Amino acid sequence: MRYFFFLVILDFCFIQVKSQDLDLKDSYNFVLSARKSTIAEKKDVYFSKDYLPAKLYSLNGIINAKNVYKLNLETGTLYYLDKVSGDEMEVINQLKLIEFALPESKVVQFEKGFPSIETFNEKTFFQVLVNGKAKLLMATKFEEVAKTKYGAAPEKTLEKELCYFGFANGQILRITKPEHILSICSDKSKEVQDFMQNEKLKVKKTSDLEKIIKYYNGLF
Repeated sequence: MRYFFFLVILDFCFIQVKSQDLDLKDSYNFVLSARKSTIAEKKDVYFSKDYLPAKLYSLNGIINAKNVYKLNLETGTLYYLDKVSGDEMEVINQLKLIEFALPESKVVQFEKGFPSIETFNEKTFFQVLVNGKAKLLMATKFEEVAKTKYGAAPEKTLEKELCYFGFANGQILRITKPEHILSICSDKSKEVQDFMQNEKLKVKKTSDLEKIIKYYNGLF
C-alpha cells in the first residue's frame, strides 16, 4: 500500500513538472509561421522602408524568431526576409503586439485587437504612443486620389492622413477636439482640462496629446 501511494505521488509530481514545461514552451517558444509573399504592394504604405529588428507577441506570449521585419500599415501584414533564400516572407501567425527596435534604443509598439472605428478594425495595427490606464493610439488612413494636370492623363497618388485615438475602459474614440480628450479622461476631466489650459496644449499636436494622456495616467 505504501509503495502504491509513493507511485501515485511520484506520478503526480511528474505531471506537474511536465505541465510547467508546457506552459513555458507555450508562453516563450512559439515558432514563426510564414509563407512566401507573392503580392506586389504599394511602396509607401510601410512603417519603415527598411527591415527592422522586432519582437513579436501572440496572445499566448513571445514568438521566438530573430529576424528583421517590415509592417504594411494599410493591410496590417508583416514581412521578413528569409536569411537563406533572401525571399520576402509573409508572417501568418496571429499577432497581438509588435515591438520594433529603432536606433538609439528606441522601441516603437504596434498593437491590434481594438474595437472597430471608422475604416479601422480589430485587425488594424495601431501605433501605441502612450501606454497606461488610457492609451494614445495612432493609425494611418490611406486614400488613392486621381489628380489631373493640364494636358496630361489623370495620375493616381496615395494620400496619407494620421489619425489619433484614445482608448480607455474598453472604448475607443477618435481625437479631433478637446471634448474628445475630456470624454476619454471623464473620471478626471476637471484635472485634465485645467492641465490643458495651464500648459496651453493643443489636440492637433502629437507631443501635446502625449503630454495630456501621460498626465491623466499619472493621476492614478
